[in-house]
Amino acid sequence: YGGNADGFSFNTLTQTVCPPLASTNIYYGGNADGFSFNTLTQTLCPPLPVELLYFNAECDNRRVVLNWVTASEQNAAYFSLERSADAVNYFLIGTLAASGNSSVPVYYPFTDSDPLSFAYYRLTETDFNGASEVFPPIVISCSQYYFEIYPNIGSGNIFIRSEKTMQISIGNVLGEMIYSAEINIGINAINLNTQSNGVYFLTVKTEKEFITQKIIISK
Repeated sequence: YGGNADGFSFNTLTQTVCPPLASTNIYYGGNADGFSFNTLTQTLCPPLPVELLYFNAECDNRRVVLNWVTASEQNAAYFSLERSADAVNYFLIGTLAASGNSSVPVYYPFTDSDPLSFAYYRLTETDFNGASEVFPPIVISCSQYYFEIYPNIGSGNIFIRSEKTMQISIGNVLGEMIYSAEINIGINAINLNTQSNGVYFLTVKTEKEFITQKIIISK
């Protein structure tokens, strides 16, 4: 901008605010010498492939129902859903075709019919050209659909309501196992009256994982 009086030079103003898609030079101003000119370069920004409005999960009778909505899509091929028990190691559980190109909200549902009691879910969008975008993971706990322990603080009489047959064990703070049994569907009673006051840990073993809950004996 501005310009010099040497008759040949020109001044340039360049502004880039995003990864460039294309640039256009706009010449303006100029000097009276007939040779110099000023240049403003505008950079055009590529639109986001997918604008995600939300991504959430809900427990639904031993299932996890996931859904997400996009505000707009461009060149979107498909979505991938991954699940993890530790937020580190993710495993693919399904894919859904995307709308491709859309300027209106699009709703996507997916059901995890064999979920973990506690899990992280991660959504990834892949374009037709192979590029992908990974969205932040969400977490959900649905352990209440498998078993319920009550009371977790008491004299030692514990009840476990279970919706499936599972193996349980109870240990003390030293890591010593004091009880082990298989519980059945329905309400199971466990008597720990002979144990001392203190903190204990009840561990439930399912087909896919171990779930631990703290119980306190206080007589």
